[in-house]
Amino acid sequence: MSSTYGFDDEQPNFSVEAEEALRNGDDDDDGPQPFQLEDVPPAFDNPIAVEAEAQAELVEHQRGQRNHNDELNAIAFRKLGPPVQTTLTTLKKIYDNSLELVAMQNMSKRQQIVLDPPMVLNYQTDKILWYTDDHFLDFRLLLSKDLGFNAVVPNMRNNYAWAATLNFNKWIVQWKVKHADLGFSLTRRMLLIGRAAQEDIWIVFAPHEYVRHAVTEGDAGLDGTTTNLTPTNARRFYAFLCWQLTQLSISDFNSKKKYPDVTSQEAMNAGCNILTHQEFDLRLEDARKLGEKIEEDYDLYFAGAPPSWQHDTFFKDHVPLTATMRYGQNQPIVGDSDSNKQEAILWDRERDWSAISTAFIAIASDICAKERVGKRPISNDVIQQENDEIFDGPARPRCIYQALGELPLRDDNGERIRLYNRHGEEIPRMEYTHRGTPCGLLVNFENIDTLFPQETSYQMDGKLPVSTTVNRYPQAYLRDHGHIQADNVLATFLPVLEQINEAIQHPPGSEPQEDEVFRDIPPVTGISCQVYNELAHRYRPDVQHHDVQLGRQTAALAGTHAETPKDQAAAARHRAKCTPDLPYENFRQIISTPNQNVNLRVEQVFKVDLAAVKPRYCTGRSIFWKVVVPITQAWKDGEVGEAMKPHITVFRPHVMPKLYLWTTYGVTSYLKCLWETAQLAASTRPTSAYIIELMSCFERSLNFSQTGSHRTISIALMEALGFTLGMRTDGQPCIFPGLIQPTYTSPRRVTIMQNKWPLYPNSPNGPMVGSKRSQQLNYSEIHWETYKARMDLLHLSQHIPAGLYPATTPAKHRQALVGLYYGMGLLVRDMRNLVIHGVEAATKGDLASDDYVIVANAKDRLNSLKAWREYKAPFSSTTRTASSLIRTVASDHYQEGLPPSNPATITPKALATRLVAHCYPEIKLPLCAPFSKLGSAHTVLRLALIMMVNLLSRTLGPTLESVMVASVEQLLTDLSISHIPWHRPPTGNRGRSSRTPVYNIWMRIYLGPEERADHVDTLIGASSADAVNALIGARLINSQDSRGKYEICSLSWSDAKRLLTRRTLPDEYTRTEADSTRTGPGPDGETYIHRTYDHVSRVFKGLEDPLHHLALLSCLALIRSLPRVLCEHRAAPPGLSKESGPITSAVRSTPWFARPGKRGVSEGSPFVTMWIAFVVARFDPASPLNDERRRTGSLGRLWLDKNSTKGISAFNLVRMGFANANNKQIFTSPKDSAYSLKSSTEIQAFHGQIKRLLESSNPYAPFDALTVGLLVIFLFLGWA
Repeated sequence: MSSTYGFDDEQPNFSVEAEEALRNGDDDDDGPQPFQLEDVPPAFDNPIAVEAEAQAELVEHQRGQRNHNDELNAIAFRKLGPPVQTTLTTLKKIYDNSLELVAMQNMSKRQQIVLDPPMVLNYQTDKILWYTDDHFLDFRLLLSKDLGFNAVVPNMRNNYAWAATLNFNKWIVQWKVKHADLGFSLTRRMLLIGRAAQEDIWIVFAPHEYVRHAVTEGDAGLDGTTTNLTPTNARRFYAFLCWQLTQLSISDFNSKKKYPDVTSQEAMNAGCNILTHQEFDLRLEDARKLGEKIEEDYDLYFAGAPPSWQHDTFFKDHVPLTATMRYGQNQPIVGDSDSNKQEAILWDRERDWSAISTAFIAIASDICAKERVGKRPISNDVIQQENDEIFDGPARPRCIYQALGELPLRDDNGERIRLYNRHGEEIPRMEYTHRGTPCGLLVNFENIDTLFPQETSYQMDGKLPVSTTVNRYPQAYLRDHGHIQADNVLATFLPVLEQINEAIQHPPGSEPQEDEVFRDIPPVTGISCQVYNELAHRYRPDVQHHDVQLGRQTAALAGTHAETPKDQAAAARHRAKCTPDLPYENFRQIISTPNQNVNLRVEQVFKVDLAAVKPRYCTGRSIFWKVVVPITQAWKDGEVGEAMKPHITVFRPHVMPKLYLWTTYGVTSYLKCLWETAQLAASTRPTSAYIIELMSCFERSLNFSQTGSHRTISIALMEALGFTLGMRTDGQPCIFPGLIQPTYTSPRRVTIMQNKWPLYPNSPNGPMVGSKRSQQLNYSEIHWETYKARMDLLHLSQHIPAGLYPATTPAKHRQALVGLYYGMGLLVRDMRNLVIHGVEAATKGDLASDDYVIVANAKDRLNSLKAWREYKAPFSSTTRTASSLIRTVASDHYQEGLPPSNPATITPKALATRLVAHCYPEIKLPLCAPFSKLGSAHTVLRLALIMMVNLLSRTLGPTLESVMVASVEQLLTDLSISHIPWHRPPTGNRGRSSRTPVYNIWMRIYLGPEERADHVDTLIGASSADAVNALIGARLINSQDSRGKYEICSLSWSDAKRLLTRRTLPDEYTRTEADSTRTGPGPDGETYIHRTYDHVSRVFKGLEDPLHHLALLSCLALIRSLPRVLCEHRAAPPGLSKESGPITSAVRSTPWFARPGKRGVSEGSPFVTMWIAFVVARFDPASPLNDERRRTGSLGRLWLDKNSTKGISAFNLVRMGFANANNKQIFTSPKDSAYSLKSSTEIQAFHGQIKRLLESSNPYAPFDALTVGLLVIFLFLGWA
């Protein structure tokens, strides 16, 4: 078992494990991988960028529908003027004549490539001969109907050549299929167990409901989370398999215990030996026996599991189906009639399709275009001799020609007279000659959406139709030409699917037989489509292993910064891959070989639901003849081909693949120039970080020319330099002038103006970088941090912020102190991360507890953690910060301060001496607290001390070390570091104790008797009373945090002061809470209500807006009044004046009443959302609620039915002081004319009065506030 994929972590972070595997050169799956246009190398990927959003953003930029992220960059880009229209012929000449300098200089201006006539052919010309004769089975996925291996084994009794190779160390492999919706979520439900006949074998744990009723679970398929089983569940299933293999006496499998200990791999090995088998070959007969045994014993085995297994109901809730998946077959299919018969027999023998529930089939069809050079008609006699029967149509009804005689080529209207053979295939009547080399083809993006259906024809599983999304992937910097990927098949194939479904679908109203499940949906549906040039298979068959797309040059130069033996070994490997030829030169050699395939490939994925197919057609033979053949034969229909032609760019035969070399010549010239610059400067010093960052940008740009993926270029540095702006807008990358300048002589070098290098805005992170992910994957996190620290320290030493130690002189002393400041800042960050990760890990289990007290304590700690993370000086001893930290670290309510180390204190000078000693350049000491192995502070501080030595060693001489210590001591004070995480006390056992810092052991920095009065004196090792005070203080601070989480329903009116500082909505404000009282007829009519809730959630400002704050305060009063929020009689008192003032007073003196038996007015949580949304939205002209009011003249019947019966009404707006009554209609009608909202001036005065009373030290102040007009509730509820 590989240590990289160890079993001992219950919840592994797959991204970390996978990236570590990539660094080590390991691959989690040796089989072929899917070819996906959206795939980009991990080193170039932007993990934050979502593919669909990234490609859509690219299209919006090209159409001018989206602004650039940084307006300053956009202004600089516009100053370059309109793009220069450069013909492809011009770029060819520059390349052919090796005009490197011209190509590089052209990158300092905007360029747009024009496809001129010498390079392209018009698709409408009759000089192009089109062929769509080649079809391939590119991918197939089969999902079993039930337990066992029936979906895996061949449909024949004996096959001595068949064997399945089982592998029990692939549990961490992720399911990578992106266009196969199995009907349920795949999160933590997939297990790869081996291969058979070039197919991967997966165990798919499907919910019982899916298997029994064949219904979908909801959002299905890949959802961005891990798909592999948890380690414990994987071990449990392996234990089950081992028990079955043992019972069958297969090989040397041995289960000493039926239910072994699965807490770790080592414990499991003591109970069974399945994990000691790396691979095992299973014969056909054994596979059948094992499948039958699994089907027979699965439920019984897990039903009888010990209690330690029973708390997790995963295996009781799921059924282990099998799925087989084969990629990269590229197997030719559908030839002549004889080969088709043989193919159908193979499909029948290969698998028992009656055991399959769902199949996904990807069929690829090649479009080939050749330039015609001549033609001549084929004589009718030759046609007659070669075809025994000739018809006038491809299908019945049709007439047969007894003799062609002098039948002309065209009829009287000029239309071609077509002839067909008995198979429905058109008989050629013209013989053409063409150039041997085919034309290169790309997709033309203009109007490409019209090639796909705008809505799906079928509503699968009750899902509503959705529009087709088409992602564009420009090639060779051609902005409007390249590859496409869509989430539907071509529109011209929908009629084909209708015909297929009519032939094989269950008749409407048919009744299933026993043990059958019919699904009333179309059996065959289109899933996705991608169209790309076949050349992509040549230059990027696998993004994981294609040098030109892996950033090899960046990785090789970054290796000059390697310090550990492991990183240095990786650096040597990357340098070796750049010699003797650079990666882009290897690419040139690959595509320059003759006979390149430059056809256009159309890959379409289809789903076949066998539960919707007539039983007699659930055979491999029928699926081939009834589904596969009709799909491929559709290309012979002229309508399919004619629909494609307008969307195809046809290059002349000599253009592709050299097109990629011509358009990228400027980029590859810079890659060569930067490499030579780095080699000329090679010495004991690492390569300049600026050269490495530029190299990364150029390599990313080159990657974009071949992938078209926006994820490779969506980084801030490339936009700031101009690369991304050029590629988004014009297709070609460009560089803002003045930043870099190549020399005019050979060997050519590049001069970089470092003072013009872009910086991160409003951030201390210094110069922008783009190589972070490449270095993290190719080396290590520590390597990256070291590299970034060197770059930042160099920048800081040359560009010190004005406010950072301005009085320190001379300049070198200031530079050295600023470098140490940077390193100590990283130490603070590392310690902060240690606390965050430690507390989050410690509370993870508590949140899942059934004990309410434990859950509440965990939530309390996390809330305190959130508050503590916001403090700029997290390790200071100020009361607010320290109290939050104590509550964060405290594992229970009786924690006595921060848990102390032994000894519990250290002086600032002793700590500074310790830090310097462990980071001193010439001293190698073991890493220990407060430095973390997962942090970079140790490395960066060492670099800062090296810089200090270089700057001050001549000046200070032997006093240098004492100055270092004094500087670090000063920084401890400047950064307000009063306590730090420390290692655990010695255990007293043999061996060296751990020196690794932990989040729950603390060392206090003791400042001596003169320490300031505001320190928390008993912070560490506090007495019980002080600990309680600290905890109380923490909770109080948390409650006073204006942006912290809080629940309003848990407060009484006497707690109203706690709302004075709140700027956010309470936790109860959710649409879910409000929807729980829904009384409207359906969701469609309530859309504006939901939009209103969401609108208020976005605009709410709390204390910053008097109205919003009053809405919050009045909400507390309202929910404290429940259920008395109505009035007994909604009628104006007799003799009431018609004036506004008396009517308003009458409304506000109406008693608050609880209507007996009235439902929905007792629970406070829904009222939080409903009341706050009503008040804020009613006063906001831009709210959806007021949009509805303006549209219909009222708040809408659904709003009134849902809210007014619960007191969320205009009547209570007047009653609570937010509005004035206009007339007596306020008692009976909610119309606008019945009341007037108060002005902003009145609301502000109203709020000020309430706030002053609540801020009063008078304990009765909250109740006094109720008498001002906010509410008169207390008069009628007896609150006084």
